[in-house]
Amino acid sequence: LETLTRLNTGFELVNERDGLLERVRHRQPLEFASSKIRVHGDYHLGQVLWAEGDFYILDFEGEPARPLVQRRMKQSPLKDVAGMVRSFSYAAFAALFAHTASRPASFEALAPWATAWETWTTAAFLRSYFGTVEGALFIPREITQRDELLRFFVLDKALYELNYELNNRPHWLRIPLTGIMEILGQP
Repeated sequence: LETLTRLNTGFELVNERDGLLERVRHRQPLEFASSKIRVHGDYHLGQVLWAEGDFYILDFEGEPARPLVQRRMKQSPLKDVAGMVRSFSYAAFAALFAHTASRPASFEALAPWATAWETWTTAAFLRSYFGTVEGALFIPREITQRDELLRFFVLDKALYELNYELNNRPHWLRIPLTGIMEILGQP
């Protein structure tokens, strides 16, 4: 029953995607004084390789399900930041799913630890990223504007993930659904 409820909620959210994004846009206009640049378009932990003492970023073709014209457009780099932020949720919960596969009863007890890791990792990443790009023309100068724009891109990415999971891994719906509910301020 819980899986069926998640599926129904997932389909409803996918159908309401544009409305949800518009809801975020209406809270604060998302046109800020910052430059748009070419972005990776599908930046996440799986696109980062550590080899020979350095990091390498892979696969610059963008999200495969998006039209090529969208993938070629210049955008805010916060789109890529949002992709990495969402991937921390996937890393935490993929590890939790694997660890609790043979003992599902332990999932709820361990989930807060996965969430704590995700929260800490996200905060460390954002602190480092924003410290590095401070003053750059491609990031809004106002922190509230920057955070609102990032929130928009995180929601957009989570909705994209939701659609992907509905079509490919319904048993992973919990990951994007939890992220969407957090962004929208719902339990």
